[in-house]
Amino acid sequence: MATNPWVRKGSPVRWTFGVFRSSGFSRKGLILMKRGRLNLGCASMMLVVMFRLGKLALFYDAGNTPAGSDLDAHTNPSMRSIDSAQDATCVLPKLDPCDPQILPFDKREPQVNCSVETNWVYVKNGTFHIHQSAIDKHGKILCEYAPIVRGRGDYTAVHAPHIKPMLDGAPLLTDFFKAACISQSGHRYFNIHLGVAFNPELHKRSETTPLPSTAMGGYDVFMFGFDSVSRMSWLRNLPKTREYFIQELGGIELEGHNIVGDGTVQALLPLLAGQTEQDLPTARRDEAGSVEVDNFPWIWRDFQKAGYVTAWGEDMSHIGTFQMRLKGFKEQPVDHSMRTYFLSAEPMYHRFLDGCAGSEARHIRFFNYFRDMYQMYGPKRKFMFGFHSEFSHNDNSRLKRVRSLHSVRNFVFGHVMMIKVVVVVVVW
Repeated sequence: MATNPWVRKGSPVRWTFGVFRSSGFSRKGLILMKRGRLNLGCASMMLVVMFRLGKLALFYDAGNTPAGSDLDAHTNPSMRSIDSAQDATCVLPKLDPCDPQILPFDKREPQVNCSVETNWVYVKNGTFHIHQSAIDKHGKILCEYAPIVRGRGDYTAVHAPHIKPMLDGAPLLTDFFKAACISQSGHRYFNIHLGVAFNPELHKRSETTPLPSTAMGGYDVFMFGFDSVSRMSWLRNLPKTREYFIQELGGIELEGHNIVGDGTVQALLPLLAGQTEQDLPTARRDEAGSVEVDNFPWIWRDFQKAGYVTAWGEDMSHIGTFQMRLKGFKEQPVDHSMRTYFLSAEPMYHRFLDGCAGSEARHIRFFNYFRDMYQMYGPKRKFMFGFHSEFSHNDNSRLKRVRSLHSVRNFVFGHVMMIKVVVVVVVW
């Protein structure tokens, strides 16, 4: 009997996944990594939520792909479903998220409580607004608007010329801005805000760029992740969110995962660039001759070429995935990058209650930025990735502070479900 080249006893198994049309497995399906199969990283359990979208196929790769092999299951019958891989060496353990040995380390955490006066300023659909409740309480309000833009490189944010007064109902000039206001009664307001400003060039690109033949109709792709969270932590700390994804959205948990590398860079580079750090030009900040990461083969470039509007958001800017140990980006990598916001806003956190930006919870602000992307671009094609670290990087128990996440439900049913078919991949 011929040896199956895809499974060999004693060889490590790497998990890969793809989402395919319901009419049958096809390589025209939505594969997030076209340069290499998507590997699930260390502590990088993945949840795939599909709205009315075909099938999920799981394959395994034992490490030696025969030269010239076709990865289509129809034409290569030697590739088999994970369900029939009885001789594979990877046996998934049955773990208890509430094992008595771990419970002493599992702490209770209070919800984020931002019960202070409502922020005077808010953004809706790319428009600057002064909250009516602030006017009712303090009288006429005059605001100064300071646009915040990216500085030179990935480590500075600067102010553009200020606008005074900034009128209620005026369009945003930039995604991020400082608002400094004074009321008729003499009270003052100061905060950093964010939203999605209207950009005619991005709207035009989406409208005029033809889709490639493999684009499956131009599905939006939204990815959201919590840093340093294992599957067991997900089950312990966000049970209601998990229940919502599984029961309401029909989400599928991929329980098989293995190590790609130790650290966020090692987990996200294969996901976003299709290669490991060792395969790419040296970008370490402490090495002579290293370069910025601009020329890595980022997947969002492929989406941009297909007319997609792209967005990337990551908090905790001082430990940014591509900025702490690596040299970061010389030029802004996507159409809408939240790094400029966090460089400006995080130094102000000490002014507010824990987890808050005035009357808004910081994690809700983070999520609402992607909501604003849907408000601004509507049915236009979008690729977005948000990676949240504040409540999980140092202590997974702090995830309980976001366990309600009502904005998830509002986001999905208020925006996502109204726009074609969307694949949501949650990675951490």
